[in-house]
Amino acid sequence: MLILSDGTWKQRFGGDPAIVGRTIQLDGHPYTVIGIAPPGFRGLTDQAELWVPFVMSGSAEDLAERGTRGFEVLARLRSGVSLARAQADLDAVSLRLSEAYPGTNAARGVEASPLEREILGDMRKPLLILLAAVGFVLLIACTNVANLLLARSEARQREIAMRIALGASRQRVLRQLLAESAVLVALGCVAGLILAHFGARSLMAASPVTFPSYVHPTLDPAVTLFTVLICCSVGLVLGLAPATHVRTAGVHEALKQSSGRAAGSHGGRRFRNGLVVAEISFSMLLLIGAGLMIRSLERLATLDPGYDPRHLLTLRVSLPAPPPAGELLRQILQLPSVQSASIATDVPLGGESAVFYTAEGQPAMDAHTMPRAYFHRASTDFFKTLRTPFIIGRAFTEDEVHHQANVVIVTESLGMRFWSGRDPIGKRIKVGGLTSPRPWLTIVGVVHDLKYRGLPDNPTADPDLFQVFNEQSRDFSVLVRTSLDASAIAPAVRNTLRHAEPSILIYDSATMEEFIGHETARPRFTGWLMAIFAGIALALAVIGIYGVVSYSVSRQTREIGVRIALGANRPQVLRMVVGTGMGLVVFGLLLGTGAALALTRLIGTLLYGVTPSDPLTYVAATLTLATAALIACLMPALRAARIDPAITLRNE
Repeated sequence: MLILSDGTWKQRFGGDPAIVGRTIQLDGHPYTVIGIAPPGFRGLTDQAELWVPFVMSGSAEDLAERGTRGFEVLARLRSGVSLARAQADLDAVSLRLSEAYPGTNAARGVEASPLEREILGDMRKPLLILLAAVGFVLLIACTNVANLLLARSEARQREIAMRIALGASRQRVLRQLLAESAVLVALGCVAGLILAHFGARSLMAASPVTFPSYVHPTLDPAVTLFTVLICCSVGLVLGLAPATHVRTAGVHEALKQSSGRAAGSHGGRRFRNGLVVAEISFSMLLLIGAGLMIRSLERLATLDPGYDPRHLLTLRVSLPAPPPAGELLRQILQLPSVQSASIATDVPLGGESAVFYTAEGQPAMDAHTMPRAYFHRASTDFFKTLRTPFIIGRAFTEDEVHHQANVVIVTESLGMRFWSGRDPIGKRIKVGGLTSPRPWLTIVGVVHDLKYRGLPDNPTADPDLFQVFNEQSRDFSVLVRTSLDASAIAPAVRNTLRHAEPSILIYDSATMEEFIGHETARPRFTGWLMAIFAGIALALAVIGIYGVVSYSVSRQTREIGVRIALGANRPQVLRMVVGTGMGLVVFGLLLGTGAALALTRLIGTLLYGVTPSDPLTYVAATLTLATAALIACLMPALRAARIDPAITLRNE
């Protein structure tokens, strides 16, 4: 039986509905098409083109080995059943198995996890970090709005007082201010929603991460409503500030202020300055967080996985009959740009199969203490193609592969466990326990531990075992080392394989760099978004500093004019204005640095090769924000230094 994907059905069979019920050949075996998958569905891998029934395949010896765990189970919970309840049921099953098979199942269990976590990984912590970053950006934006509206309210105190003195009721003034604020808030919300709608698409398109086809980022209604409510609350509450100030200070006091004199109380100025300090602190925190993520990505980019991923192409192939593996490799090696090629059951970052094993001369072990390793089969030039050097020993020989010799190549950690300080070459291990019917395997080579199952580190510290490739295998991977770009040679390799064996099925063609890109997608995406949020925060902070300093200069025009008239030179005016702004900046930088030292520990698990207190990151963030703030202070300071005292005093 066979189910076709919608795309395969349309591309290969012209969308013919009569295909259902027909028999087609796959791997040399007849399969009856029983259905077509819904449009857009390509399985959990997002690459599947067809589905066949799962069949436990392998030799009787393989199936009898209970230590082998080579497949996963997908289940849908019944309505009303929680994941915790399902886990409890699985724990009960595991307990019964451990009692029935203590040698392999004691202390072994099954973990139930949501499918989304298995597909996308554990995204909870990165998303919480990004949510916090968004919250800080929102706070910075709110402080900017608050500063602007408070400055506007102080400038309008005399106007509001005049309206009240001429007979306007406070309720009417409040309605007017409320209407003005509502218009500003509505326009801002509409513009923001439009920007968010198209910006989300642009961000996803420019993202360094390729999302599965079934992931469609959209504006979340709950998040959108929350953001709109926050914006409305800030805008409307602060929009009423002018009337509040007039009511507090009194109409007569507001009317006595001349248009050229500084308005607003010392408390109001302190509050605005406090807002500037707060947004500098938030910006500093975001800059440090983004800097740590970027530094981590730099370290991740220079990570040595134990093999050279450059110019390395991988393909997964399947044949209806035992393939002439040697002939396939010879055909590939005839391509001009191919430097080496090999075949294996799997490739780094492309699959895994764990087994228990035993070392000769070691005491018998139970399920609690029996070591586990990941098992692979490879041809003679496998490590040459990966460019993985041997610590000691050698690669497989053609004769060993042809005669299926009982030899094995292990990674360094296995030798360190059983023969630390001694030469492991010639020592023997076997899959399973001491009583296992499996043959003893003689160690002929040792290579460094490889990042074979994950980056930046393997999910477990278990070693890897490499046995000679079984030439009777019909499903295997091909690795090709080329002097050209790996993706450029992929069509030539596929054509060569099809020419050598027309019935071959080729799929999962990818470069090793693409595999690494997929493994590092989450930290790259998190770091990328953090950098964007930090950039927005920096821009908002600069705008906020400029706005406060510029407003302060505009309200102190008379004072500055008098100072210049009494002999103050322009450098002194520059120092006065810049010093006022930079004093707030320094205070904000100190607070932000302290907050970062306390909070960046929360992202420690997302970092690689960088500590949360990395000095270089803190220095770079401080210099970046301080430089941007200095530029923001200089612009209004230069304007203040050009004030003509004669004109200023005449207007006064």
